[in-house]
Amino acid sequence: QNNKLLHANSPFLILTAYSLGEIVNATLDDLFETIDCDALLSNEELQCILKLRKRASLPVVVRANVMDNKLKWYLFKVVPLAERMRSTRQYQDTLLEAVKWMIGQIREGDLESTIEKVIEISHSLFNTNLVCIYQADSEYPELKKRICTEEVAFFPEQLPSSDLSSLSTPQLWMRGKRMVTELHRAARIADLSFIASTPIGQDNALTGLIVIGGFDDQPPPMLLQTMDLLSTSIGLAFEHTISSQNYEEEISAQERTSAIHNAIYEYIFEGIIVLKPDLTVDDINPSAELMLGYTKNEVLGQPVENILITPDRLMPILDSAVQGVATPNLETVTLHHRDGRSFPTIVKIIPIFENGEVTAINFFVRDVSESERIRSQTHQLE
Repeated sequence: QNNKLLHANSPFLILTAYSLGEIVNATLDDLFETIDCDALLSNEELQCILKLRKRASLPVVVRANVMDNKLKWYLFKVVPLAERMRSTRQYQDTLLEAVKWMIGQIREGDLESTIEKVIEISHSLFNTNLVCIYQADSEYPELKKRICTEEVAFFPEQLPSSDLSSLSTPQLWMRGKRMVTELHRAARIADLSFIASTPIGQDNALTGLIVIGGFDDQPPPMLLQTMDLLSTSIGLAFEHTISSQNYEEEISAQERTSAIHNAIYEYIFEGIIVLKPDLTVDDINPSAELMLGYTKNEVLGQPVENILITPDRLMPILDSAVQGVATPNLETVTLHHRDGRSFPTIVKIIPIFENGEVTAINFFVRDVSESERIRSQTHQLE
């Protein structure tokens, strides 16, 4: 009322680090940078920059809902932009585009463009500029900062080789945990909430690190798995560069493609079921196992209708796929978990051809129950 804030809930206070006394009677201009009040009050979502107490400002999505037209009272819902991206299709589409790029990058192998693209992908997926890539020095036992997007020097210019040994597997350090590396100590000094690292290269020949840090209380979901995919791409570019400089070992591009495909299959958000032309299950990825409640060993060789329990007419569409007809976007298909729970999905059915014959059918399924829940809540608020 009168551009004054009357109250804020606990999550907002935690997000901003302000006390309730500092929020009450503050104005929108006090909390948001260059906010367009007229646009905000139009009941449309608006991307703004939220000022935080003693921390860097945070991109957020704000939506105003009218509580009382006469008194001009509004309820503002504030969601960090990164969180919104992770909960929408945009996040998944960005990741899928990144995966497609990585597969194509195997044929290119240009190190500089690969590094720049990884930085760009990391920023798009995780909405952070705290992305750093370290490369092992061939002459000294240390890691040197190759490229970094930090505006202030949070990360050290060099890391001892012991850090690469200690961080030889994907790791996530959170504020309050024990510090075991120089990288963790740097994160603690910079007051980062978390720092994630993934090694670059093969187990017996690590060549660097990808590092992503942040100030949010919780790291993004799938952070380490996504970084693992990105490190694979940079590792391949490193190998290509070394090979072009008469490196004695040449790695098969087909093997590398297979490794990335396997990683995608394991970590992608969508459930994937591979069917034989007789519509029995030939393979199933972990996401589909979790979504449907069956293990891989239980379903291999089973007729697909035994696990895809649905009131919708799905089998005729699968029969068409056996004849070579693709269904790239089948929305609002209801499936049942093995425990009886139903959930809404979006389905894609793609036949795979070899020498003009259908040799397999890829069944892609995405659980959209969370999106439906958010849409329902938003509709209720409206």
